[in-house]
Amino acid sequence: MKTYNNVKRLAGYTIDQTILIVSVIAVLVTMIIGSVGWDLLTRAGATKLVSHLRQIEQANGQFYAAHGVWPHDALQSSAQNNALCALVDPDAVDTSVTNGAQVRNLLPAYTHDCDTGSVTHSTGNAAAEMRSQDVPTMNDNYLVVELQEVAMPEIIEADKVIDGDPAGSPDTGRIRYDAAQTGKGTIFFIANITDTVSAGTDFTVPGE
Repeated sequence: MKTYNNVKRLAGYTIDQTILIVSVIAVLVTMIIGSVGWDLLTRAGATKLVSHLRQIEQANGQFYAAHGVWPHDALQSSAQNNALCALVDPDAVDTSVTNGAQVRNLLPAYTHDCDTGSVTHSTGNAAAEMRSQDVPTMNDNYLVVELQEVAMPEIIEADKVIDGDPAGSPDTGRIRYDAAQTGKGTIFFIANITDTVSAGTDFTVPGE
C-alpha cells in the first residue's frame, strides 16, 4: 500500500520578518504615545498657568475688599513698584494706607525678596511682576501681571483658554505675548481694572 505525504506547508513569517514588524509597530506606538503625552503635558501646564493667573486676579480682589485700596497703592517705597509684593509680603505694605488692618500672604506659592522688589512664580521659577498700567486698546487702567520664563506652548494654550480664541491672539485680549519667542517666553495678563496708575516705568505689553 502506497502512502502519500500530503502534509501541507504552513505559510508564515521568518524570525527576521517578525522582528522587523514588531520594531515598526513599537516605533509607531512610541510616536503616538509621545505625541499624545506631550500634548497632555502642555495642556496640564497651561491649566496650571491659567490657575496661577486667576489666583493673582482673585487675590487682587480680596486685597481691595479687605483694605479698600489696590495692591499697587499700598506698597512701601522699598517694594520698587512690584505690586505683587503687597500680596505676598505683609512687610511690603504701608499699614497707614490700610488703616492698620492685618495683611496676609495671599499667594503662598510665590517666593519673594521684597526689599528688592523680587517675586518668583512657581510656574517656571522665574521673575513675576505686577503694575498698574494704562491699556489703550482696552480703554482703561488695569493691574497687568508679567511672568517670565514660561513655556511657549503653555502660553499659547492659556491664551486660548482665557481669551477664547482657538487660534490664539498674541497681541490682543487679556493675554499678551511676543509670538516670535521660542522655547520660553514672557506672558502678560491684563487682570483687574483699577482707577489709578502707579508711578514708575510701565511694562512694554505686546499690542500696545
